Amino acid sequence: SQFVWIPVGYVRKETDCKNFFEKFGFDYADFSDKDLVDEQTERIKHYLGLSDDPVGEYLEEIESIDKYGGFYISRFNISEKNGMPQSVKGAKSWVNLKSRDAYKVAASFENSEEVKSNLTLDAEYGYICYWIILSGAKTVEEVTKDSSSWGNFKRGGTAETGSCEEWCANNIYDLAGNVSEFTFASTGIRSRGGNRYRCSGRKNIVSTSCGRDETNYTGFRIALCIK
Repeated sequence: SQFVWIPVGYVRKETDCKNFFEKFGFDYADFSDKDLVDEQTERIKHYLGLSDDPVGEYLEEIESIDKYGGFYISRFNISEKNGMPQSVKGAKSWVNLKSRDAYKVAASFENSEEVKSNLTLDAEYGYICYWIILSGAKTVEEVTKDSSSWGNFKRGGTAETGSCEEWCANNIYDLAGNVSEFTFASTGIRSRGGNRYRCSGRKNIVSTSCGRDETNYTGFRIALCIK
């Protein structure tokens, strides 16, 4: 499986980062802001638990990102082989999972002395979007207004992961188009990007938040946090 490092520490220094997060409804602009952390944690306490200690797991993830300045994200949408998750090229995205099942699958991928896996946090997804803009890989408009130029939109079905180089940004494939992606937010699990291969890139842009979506058009990615 292949993963890509997201340099949160670098991205967070940009003055427009907080405005970007607030405008497009992402969790957290700054993991080191204790008041924000406390506010988001309190929201989780009111959300039905996804594990024995979802609050503790959430805090572990954001503390890791703050400490090490980033996290790893799966290079491809997660696919499955013999019921096990993988991030590889040339496979079908793993869909038809309920949001909570996607959460459990992501958590089961890795838990060693060095790293721990989790369903992509909504904040992590936000940092990916902003890093793509900040690096110059894609423009603000391509991420927030019209993603048609770098995704699988209205092509009659999902494509295999990593099937087109034009759909790659900063070494991450298929963020635009193909399938929606579950993210774990402080208010529960939401879906980012819309049912994208069925719709236009103007309506279902990368930064879109669609609420919950438990249809066969929604996939997910796995993030790895350093312990």
